[in-house]
Amino acid sequence: MSAKDKRKKDEEQKKAEEKLKKNQKKEEMKDEDEDEDEREDEEKNLNELDEEDDEFDDVDDDFEDEEDVESYKKKNQNITALAILFAGLFVGSLFVDIVQWVKGEGISRSKLKEIEDNGVFQSSQNKTWVLNNEPIVKATLLTDTDCEECQNETIVLNFKKASVPTALFETIDYKSDKGKELTEKLDIKVVPVVIFEEELKETNFYEQNQPFIQEKEGSYYIENSLISAAFRIGGKKYVQSPEFSSKTAILGEEVASVPVIIYGDFQCPYSKQFAVNFAQVYEENKEDLKVAFKQLPLTSIHPQAYGAAHASMCANDQGQFWEMYTKLYDTQSVWGAKGATNAEFSNLAVELGLNKAEFDQCMTDDIHREEIEADRQAAAELSISGTPAAFIGEEFIGGAVAPTKIKEIIEKAKE
Repeated sequence: MSAKDKRKKDEEQKKAEEKLKKNQKKEEMKDEDEDEDEREDEEKNLNELDEEDDEFDDVDDDFEDEEDVESYKKKNQNITALAILFAGLFVGSLFVDIVQWVKGEGISRSKLKEIEDNGVFQSSQNKTWVLNNEPIVKATLLTDTDCEECQNETIVLNFKKASVPTALFETIDYKSDKGKELTEKLDIKVVPVVIFEEELKETNFYEQNQPFIQEKEGSYYIENSLISAAFRIGGKKYVQSPEFSSKTAILGEEVASVPVIIYGDFQCPYSKQFAVNFAQVYEENKEDLKVAFKQLPLTSIHPQAYGAAHASMCANDQGQFWEMYTKLYDTQSVWGAKGATNAEFSNLAVELGLNKAEFDQCMTDDIHREEIEADRQAAAELSISGTPAAFIGEEFIGGAVAPTKIKEIIEKAKE
């Protein structure tokens, strides 16, 4: 049998088999007791499936390659994710509202309106809140967090109660990195100080106290001396000690390990007592000490204090500052009681063997006024308003402390 005949025979056999299958199908349909409605439903379902196939065929036609298909899928996934997210936020917010309603917490819009109208609000915990028209002001308490005498919490409380009720305070230790940055930026010499941001200018406190508020590089700060005076807080920590001046007479060793700077008033009895106490300790420790004296004549209570300060400076011009220093304190009760004039100080200069004409000319010309005023200003910047006051190493002491206390501080500074 040829290949052609074989192929023809196979096709006839295939057609016979298909015909047989069709007849079997017809027989099965005849045997089944289906009603007309079910057949129509089946045909309808078949038609819908055909339509869906056509839709998918159309989608496939729209995407020319696999990348388009992936993009389409990702877009659908993103839309689904967003829908889930928004639904979650809504449900979460609704849950919080329900919890606040059950607990009696939260504030409705009508309640907010009531608060705005009345200016006060009482919470469910029986706390009363008062509205304030001033802005929130960020504030920094720059301090020594280890200083109990500084009363840091009291300062914050007083500022919020009496000065800036809308202040939000942050406490920063001056020894921290941020504290060192603020100290250097604002040239802070003593803490605690309170530093505000620019919003302070919108407050009543700023309008009423502007002359007392320091401004530098966008910051507004209240110096320690004002804080101490306003709230009667004596504790403080010196970030910077005063420096030795090139014109200052030095007692002791130039390269000594312990620097000592004394602020004094030659007419002040407490300054005299400190001088006596310090002299007792100095002899035992002079190899370790470098001592300087700064002028702080309190002329409002000691009228001859400025003349005595100038006399010591004129004596220094002739190399005898410390000799005049001792003489002035030793004879304080004499010249102080007389209402001393330049003539009284000239007599002391003669007793020390100074050139009288040169000394008298120095006193008459008042040539050291600027130096004395510079010492006064430096003391004010350090919040020093009374005498005696001394810096021994990094330690500050005020008042006529006992020799034992001075010695203790010197020993600590040597370590």
